[in-house]
Amino acid sequence: MFSNNIEWEFTDTLTDDNGGQFIHSVSTDVNSKLRKSPRKSDGLTTATIFLHGYANGLSYFSRILPLMLKDVDSSQIGSKIYACDLAGFGLSSRGSSFPAKTNDEAADVAAAEDYFLKSLESWRVANKIDKLNICGHSLGGYVAATYTERHPENVNKLVLLSPVGTPFPPSTEESSARLKNLSWGIYTLIMTVRKVWSTGYTPGMVIRGLPNGYGKSLVGKYVNGRLGIDGEEGEILTDYSYGVNMMKGEGEFCLDRLLKPGAYARSPLLPRFPRIPSIKAKDVTFIYGSKDWMDYKGGVAARDLINSQEGDGECRVYLVKDAGHLLILENPEGTVQAIKHGAFGIGSVGGGDNEKDQCMLLPKEDKFFKF
Repeated sequence: MFSNNIEWEFTDTLTDDNGGQFIHSVSTDVNSKLRKSPRKSDGLTTATIFLHGYANGLSYFSRILPLMLKDVDSSQIGSKIYACDLAGFGLSSRGSSFPAKTNDEAADVAAAEDYFLKSLESWRVANKIDKLNICGHSLGGYVAATYTERHPENVNKLVLLSPVGTPFPPSTEESSARLKNLSWGIYTLIMTVRKVWSTGYTPGMVIRGLPNGYGKSLVGKYVNGRLGIDGEEGEILTDYSYGVNMMKGEGEFCLDRLLKPGAYARSPLLPRFPRIPSIKAKDVTFIYGSKDWMDYKGGVAARDLINSQEGDGECRVYLVKDAGHLLILENPEGTVQAIKHGAFGIGSVGGGDNEKDQCMLLPKEDKFFKF
């Protein structure tokens, strides 16, 4: 999945003193000799990294990374580009236990964030990277934003790809009003999901509990049907997704610690952006799919809040054409176009009024727009 005539390096980087915990990653030099155009290295210790979403892994960026390397050099996006498996996900180690749940929600959130952030920081130090251009999808977006809050001195650019946990959850009154308008069947389903969610049950536990072969078939239907990826690539992604979710559960147990039912954060990102002392508006980019179930209005609210702070530049929100939450697979060209334009000022982006536009920049005056 990571060919494209590019030399990829897969590495396990130790993240603890005992040598038992590691982060699995794939990387390549931005100035690789295997690409057609000659590039000059500037010696920077800046790198661009991608962090995946919940129950995914670094292979979900297989369509993104080659496109990120086209027509760029290390002076723009850094000397190396990485995709990393978050702690307890993918092929990263699973030898430790996820923090035990307590009756203190704030403490549980802090412990779950520590689980991911400490390993990510250890990974950065071990790889001798001074500055990160950090791009996170879904849960990876939440991790990227909270890492930036904790270690702002280490972050150059922050790109949030359909990030989970940005807006405030609806009030109790709003939730009750919505539930009243639902059919009995949908209401029962939602209440059941909420109950299961609160017990700490995860999708990975469901897959591991299914009869032999049925779980893989279910994953295959998702990859082929929902994502529209078939053929050899579909088979590889199905095998990969099924395989990593059949492994010992660990990182997946963050689900009910960090998020409420409905994927609302227990500690929303929106009010946390102003707490990042060195963040500048020009260094934050939000990108959503035009058919995303993750509401881009959270990104719009964050954009307006960040742009109201002192500093140069502009935080931007983009929509990617014909893509849902997994925009990195559904329209990788449009996603990369938005990343390059928003974070690095590379290329141009249309206004969404041309059939050839793969992404669009949301205008300030039109907050809620349909692509």
